[in-house]
Amino acid sequence: MTRIPPHYLDAVAVLEVGQMGEKEMTFQPVATATIFGYALEDQSGAPPGSVNQIPILVTNKHVIEDLDELYIRFNQGSGSGSERFRMLLKSEDDAHLFRISDKYDVAVTRFPGHTLRESGAEFTPIPEQAMLDFAGLEATRIAGGETVFTLGFPMGLAGSERKYAIVRGGVVARLDREIVENTGGFLIDCAVFPGNSGGPVILPTEMHTLGPNEEPRTRVHVIGIVSGYLPYEDVAVSAQSNMPRVSFVENSGLAGVVPLDAVHELARPIVREMDTPHQDEKETTASTELPPDGRPASSEG
Repeated sequence: MTRIPPHYLDAVAVLEVGQMGEKEMTFQPVATATIFGYALEDQSGAPPGSVNQIPILVTNKHVIEDLDELYIRFNQGSGSGSERFRMLLKSEDDAHLFRISDKYDVAVTRFPGHTLRESGAEFTPIPEQAMLDFAGLEATRIAGGETVFTLGFPMGLAGSERKYAIVRGGVVARLDREIVENTGGFLIDCAVFPGNSGGPVILPTEMHTLGPNEEPRTRVHVIGIVSGYLPYEDVAVSAQSNMPRVSFVENSGLAGVVPLDAVHELARPIVREMDTPHQDEKETTASTELPPDGRPASSEG
């Protein structure tokens, strides 16, 4: 039984910083990006069982706010390694090309899926029906102790020939409106490290069987975006003077998660802007077949 559908791993990309060395450019993985598919209001031309959607790239505000560019890396559809693409973060007048939240640690931008697919990039956006916002979490009574998984690239572990996302398990630690309103997110108890920022948090919910001869599947949802781990300070005190001598900042094991409401707030205006008769839908829409478990069978970016 697969807890995480394989195509969810294709929805995450590694973000890298490039630095010119003496002979060539070197790249260091620094964060994760998640690709979501938002449905267009205009579904004309969509095949039966499919939906026209706009791919949106999501990461954290703290990942991009002090940079001018990043590199994003995808696996190649042929299976022959991976390829990175330069991603400008600011325009010529120094304006951010991402839409950035004032309150939450999240940033989004329209994703040029069609262009990247033509270059051989392999990815599958997570469909909108698999996104569970905070009201949905409350309605399904999700609470502390629920199993969750994070997908991302902690500590620069991304693979060299091909991109390989790291899957780690944990539980919901605290999930209530008070903490979201006061801190901009809820908490999970999960091993999160630098590089996980911007990755999705996955919630397996229920088991169901599609037919008498088919294996049961787990329905899964994305419930948020990793922001980062919560640090704590460990202070060493001198036995002679009883004064602090040195302090160490450690990973508490708790991590903050930005709810999808913050992503929707930035992404849906982009989708509405694309829902106009002046847009070339062949370049901006995708058709993704959505069986009952939310698993896309095919997509065009």
